[in-house]
Amino acid sequence: MDLKIGYLAEFDQEYSKELWNCKTLEELKVFILKWQEIAYDGHLVIISGGKDGNPMSLEDFKEFRRGLRKEHSGRFSGEDWVKKYGAIVMPELLMRVSMISHHFKAPWGTAFIRCQEEGYIVQKDDHYEWKK
Repeated sequence: MDLKIGYLAEFDQEYSKELWNCKTLEELKVFILKWQEIAYDGHLVIISGGKDGNPMSLEDFKEFRRGLRKEHSGRFSGEDWVKKYGAIVMPELLMRVSMISHHFKAPWGTAFIRCQEEGYIVQKDDHYEWKK
């Protein structure tokens, strides 16, 4: 695993900023490979194709960017867009840890490490998962 998750890590903020800066499909693919350890569901949508089994195409990427710009400006991109791309914008593990971090006013990394220590986060091969 390549990400070094320390107590003071603020990966939720870093992830969002880097995602916003992905202006091409190739940049998005490089981005998600970097973050796949904690954004595996987003990785599946981009690389493996999510529910339809087809990797993200250039047309999909354009649709994704349009919706991301809309969401970034405070407007809702629609149910279909969220169902298709929500795991990229807000991966489950990142979201769960962010909620805990926010609730306890603790850095994201501290929340992640505590959740891992308590058994809520487990390592699966090349990524982490929330134990359900």
